[in-house]
Amino acid sequence: ENAVAVVIGNKNYISADIPEVDYAWNDAETVKQYLVEAYGFYEGNILFLPDATLTDLNRTFGTKGNPKARLFNLIKPGVSDVFVYY
Repeated sequence: ENAVAVVIGNKNYISADIPEVDYAWNDAETVKQYLVEAYGFYEGNILFLPDATLTDLNRTFGTKGNPKARLFNLIKPGVSDVFVYY
């Protein structure tokens, strides 16, 4: 009940040098469903980020100068398991 996950599925990137990742959204959605159905994660404890930008990642994980972002606020120290999928 205290487990927290960040699921990132980047299909499209801003840089033209990086090709589209065709199945990234489907894969990320499948991982999210698996976490809920097989592992019992609460959907409200899953941060789902399709096509995450650097700003999205900073809002989720924080920055070197300020680590107190969304993930920090969901975690219960010593209690929460944390799962990250990219």
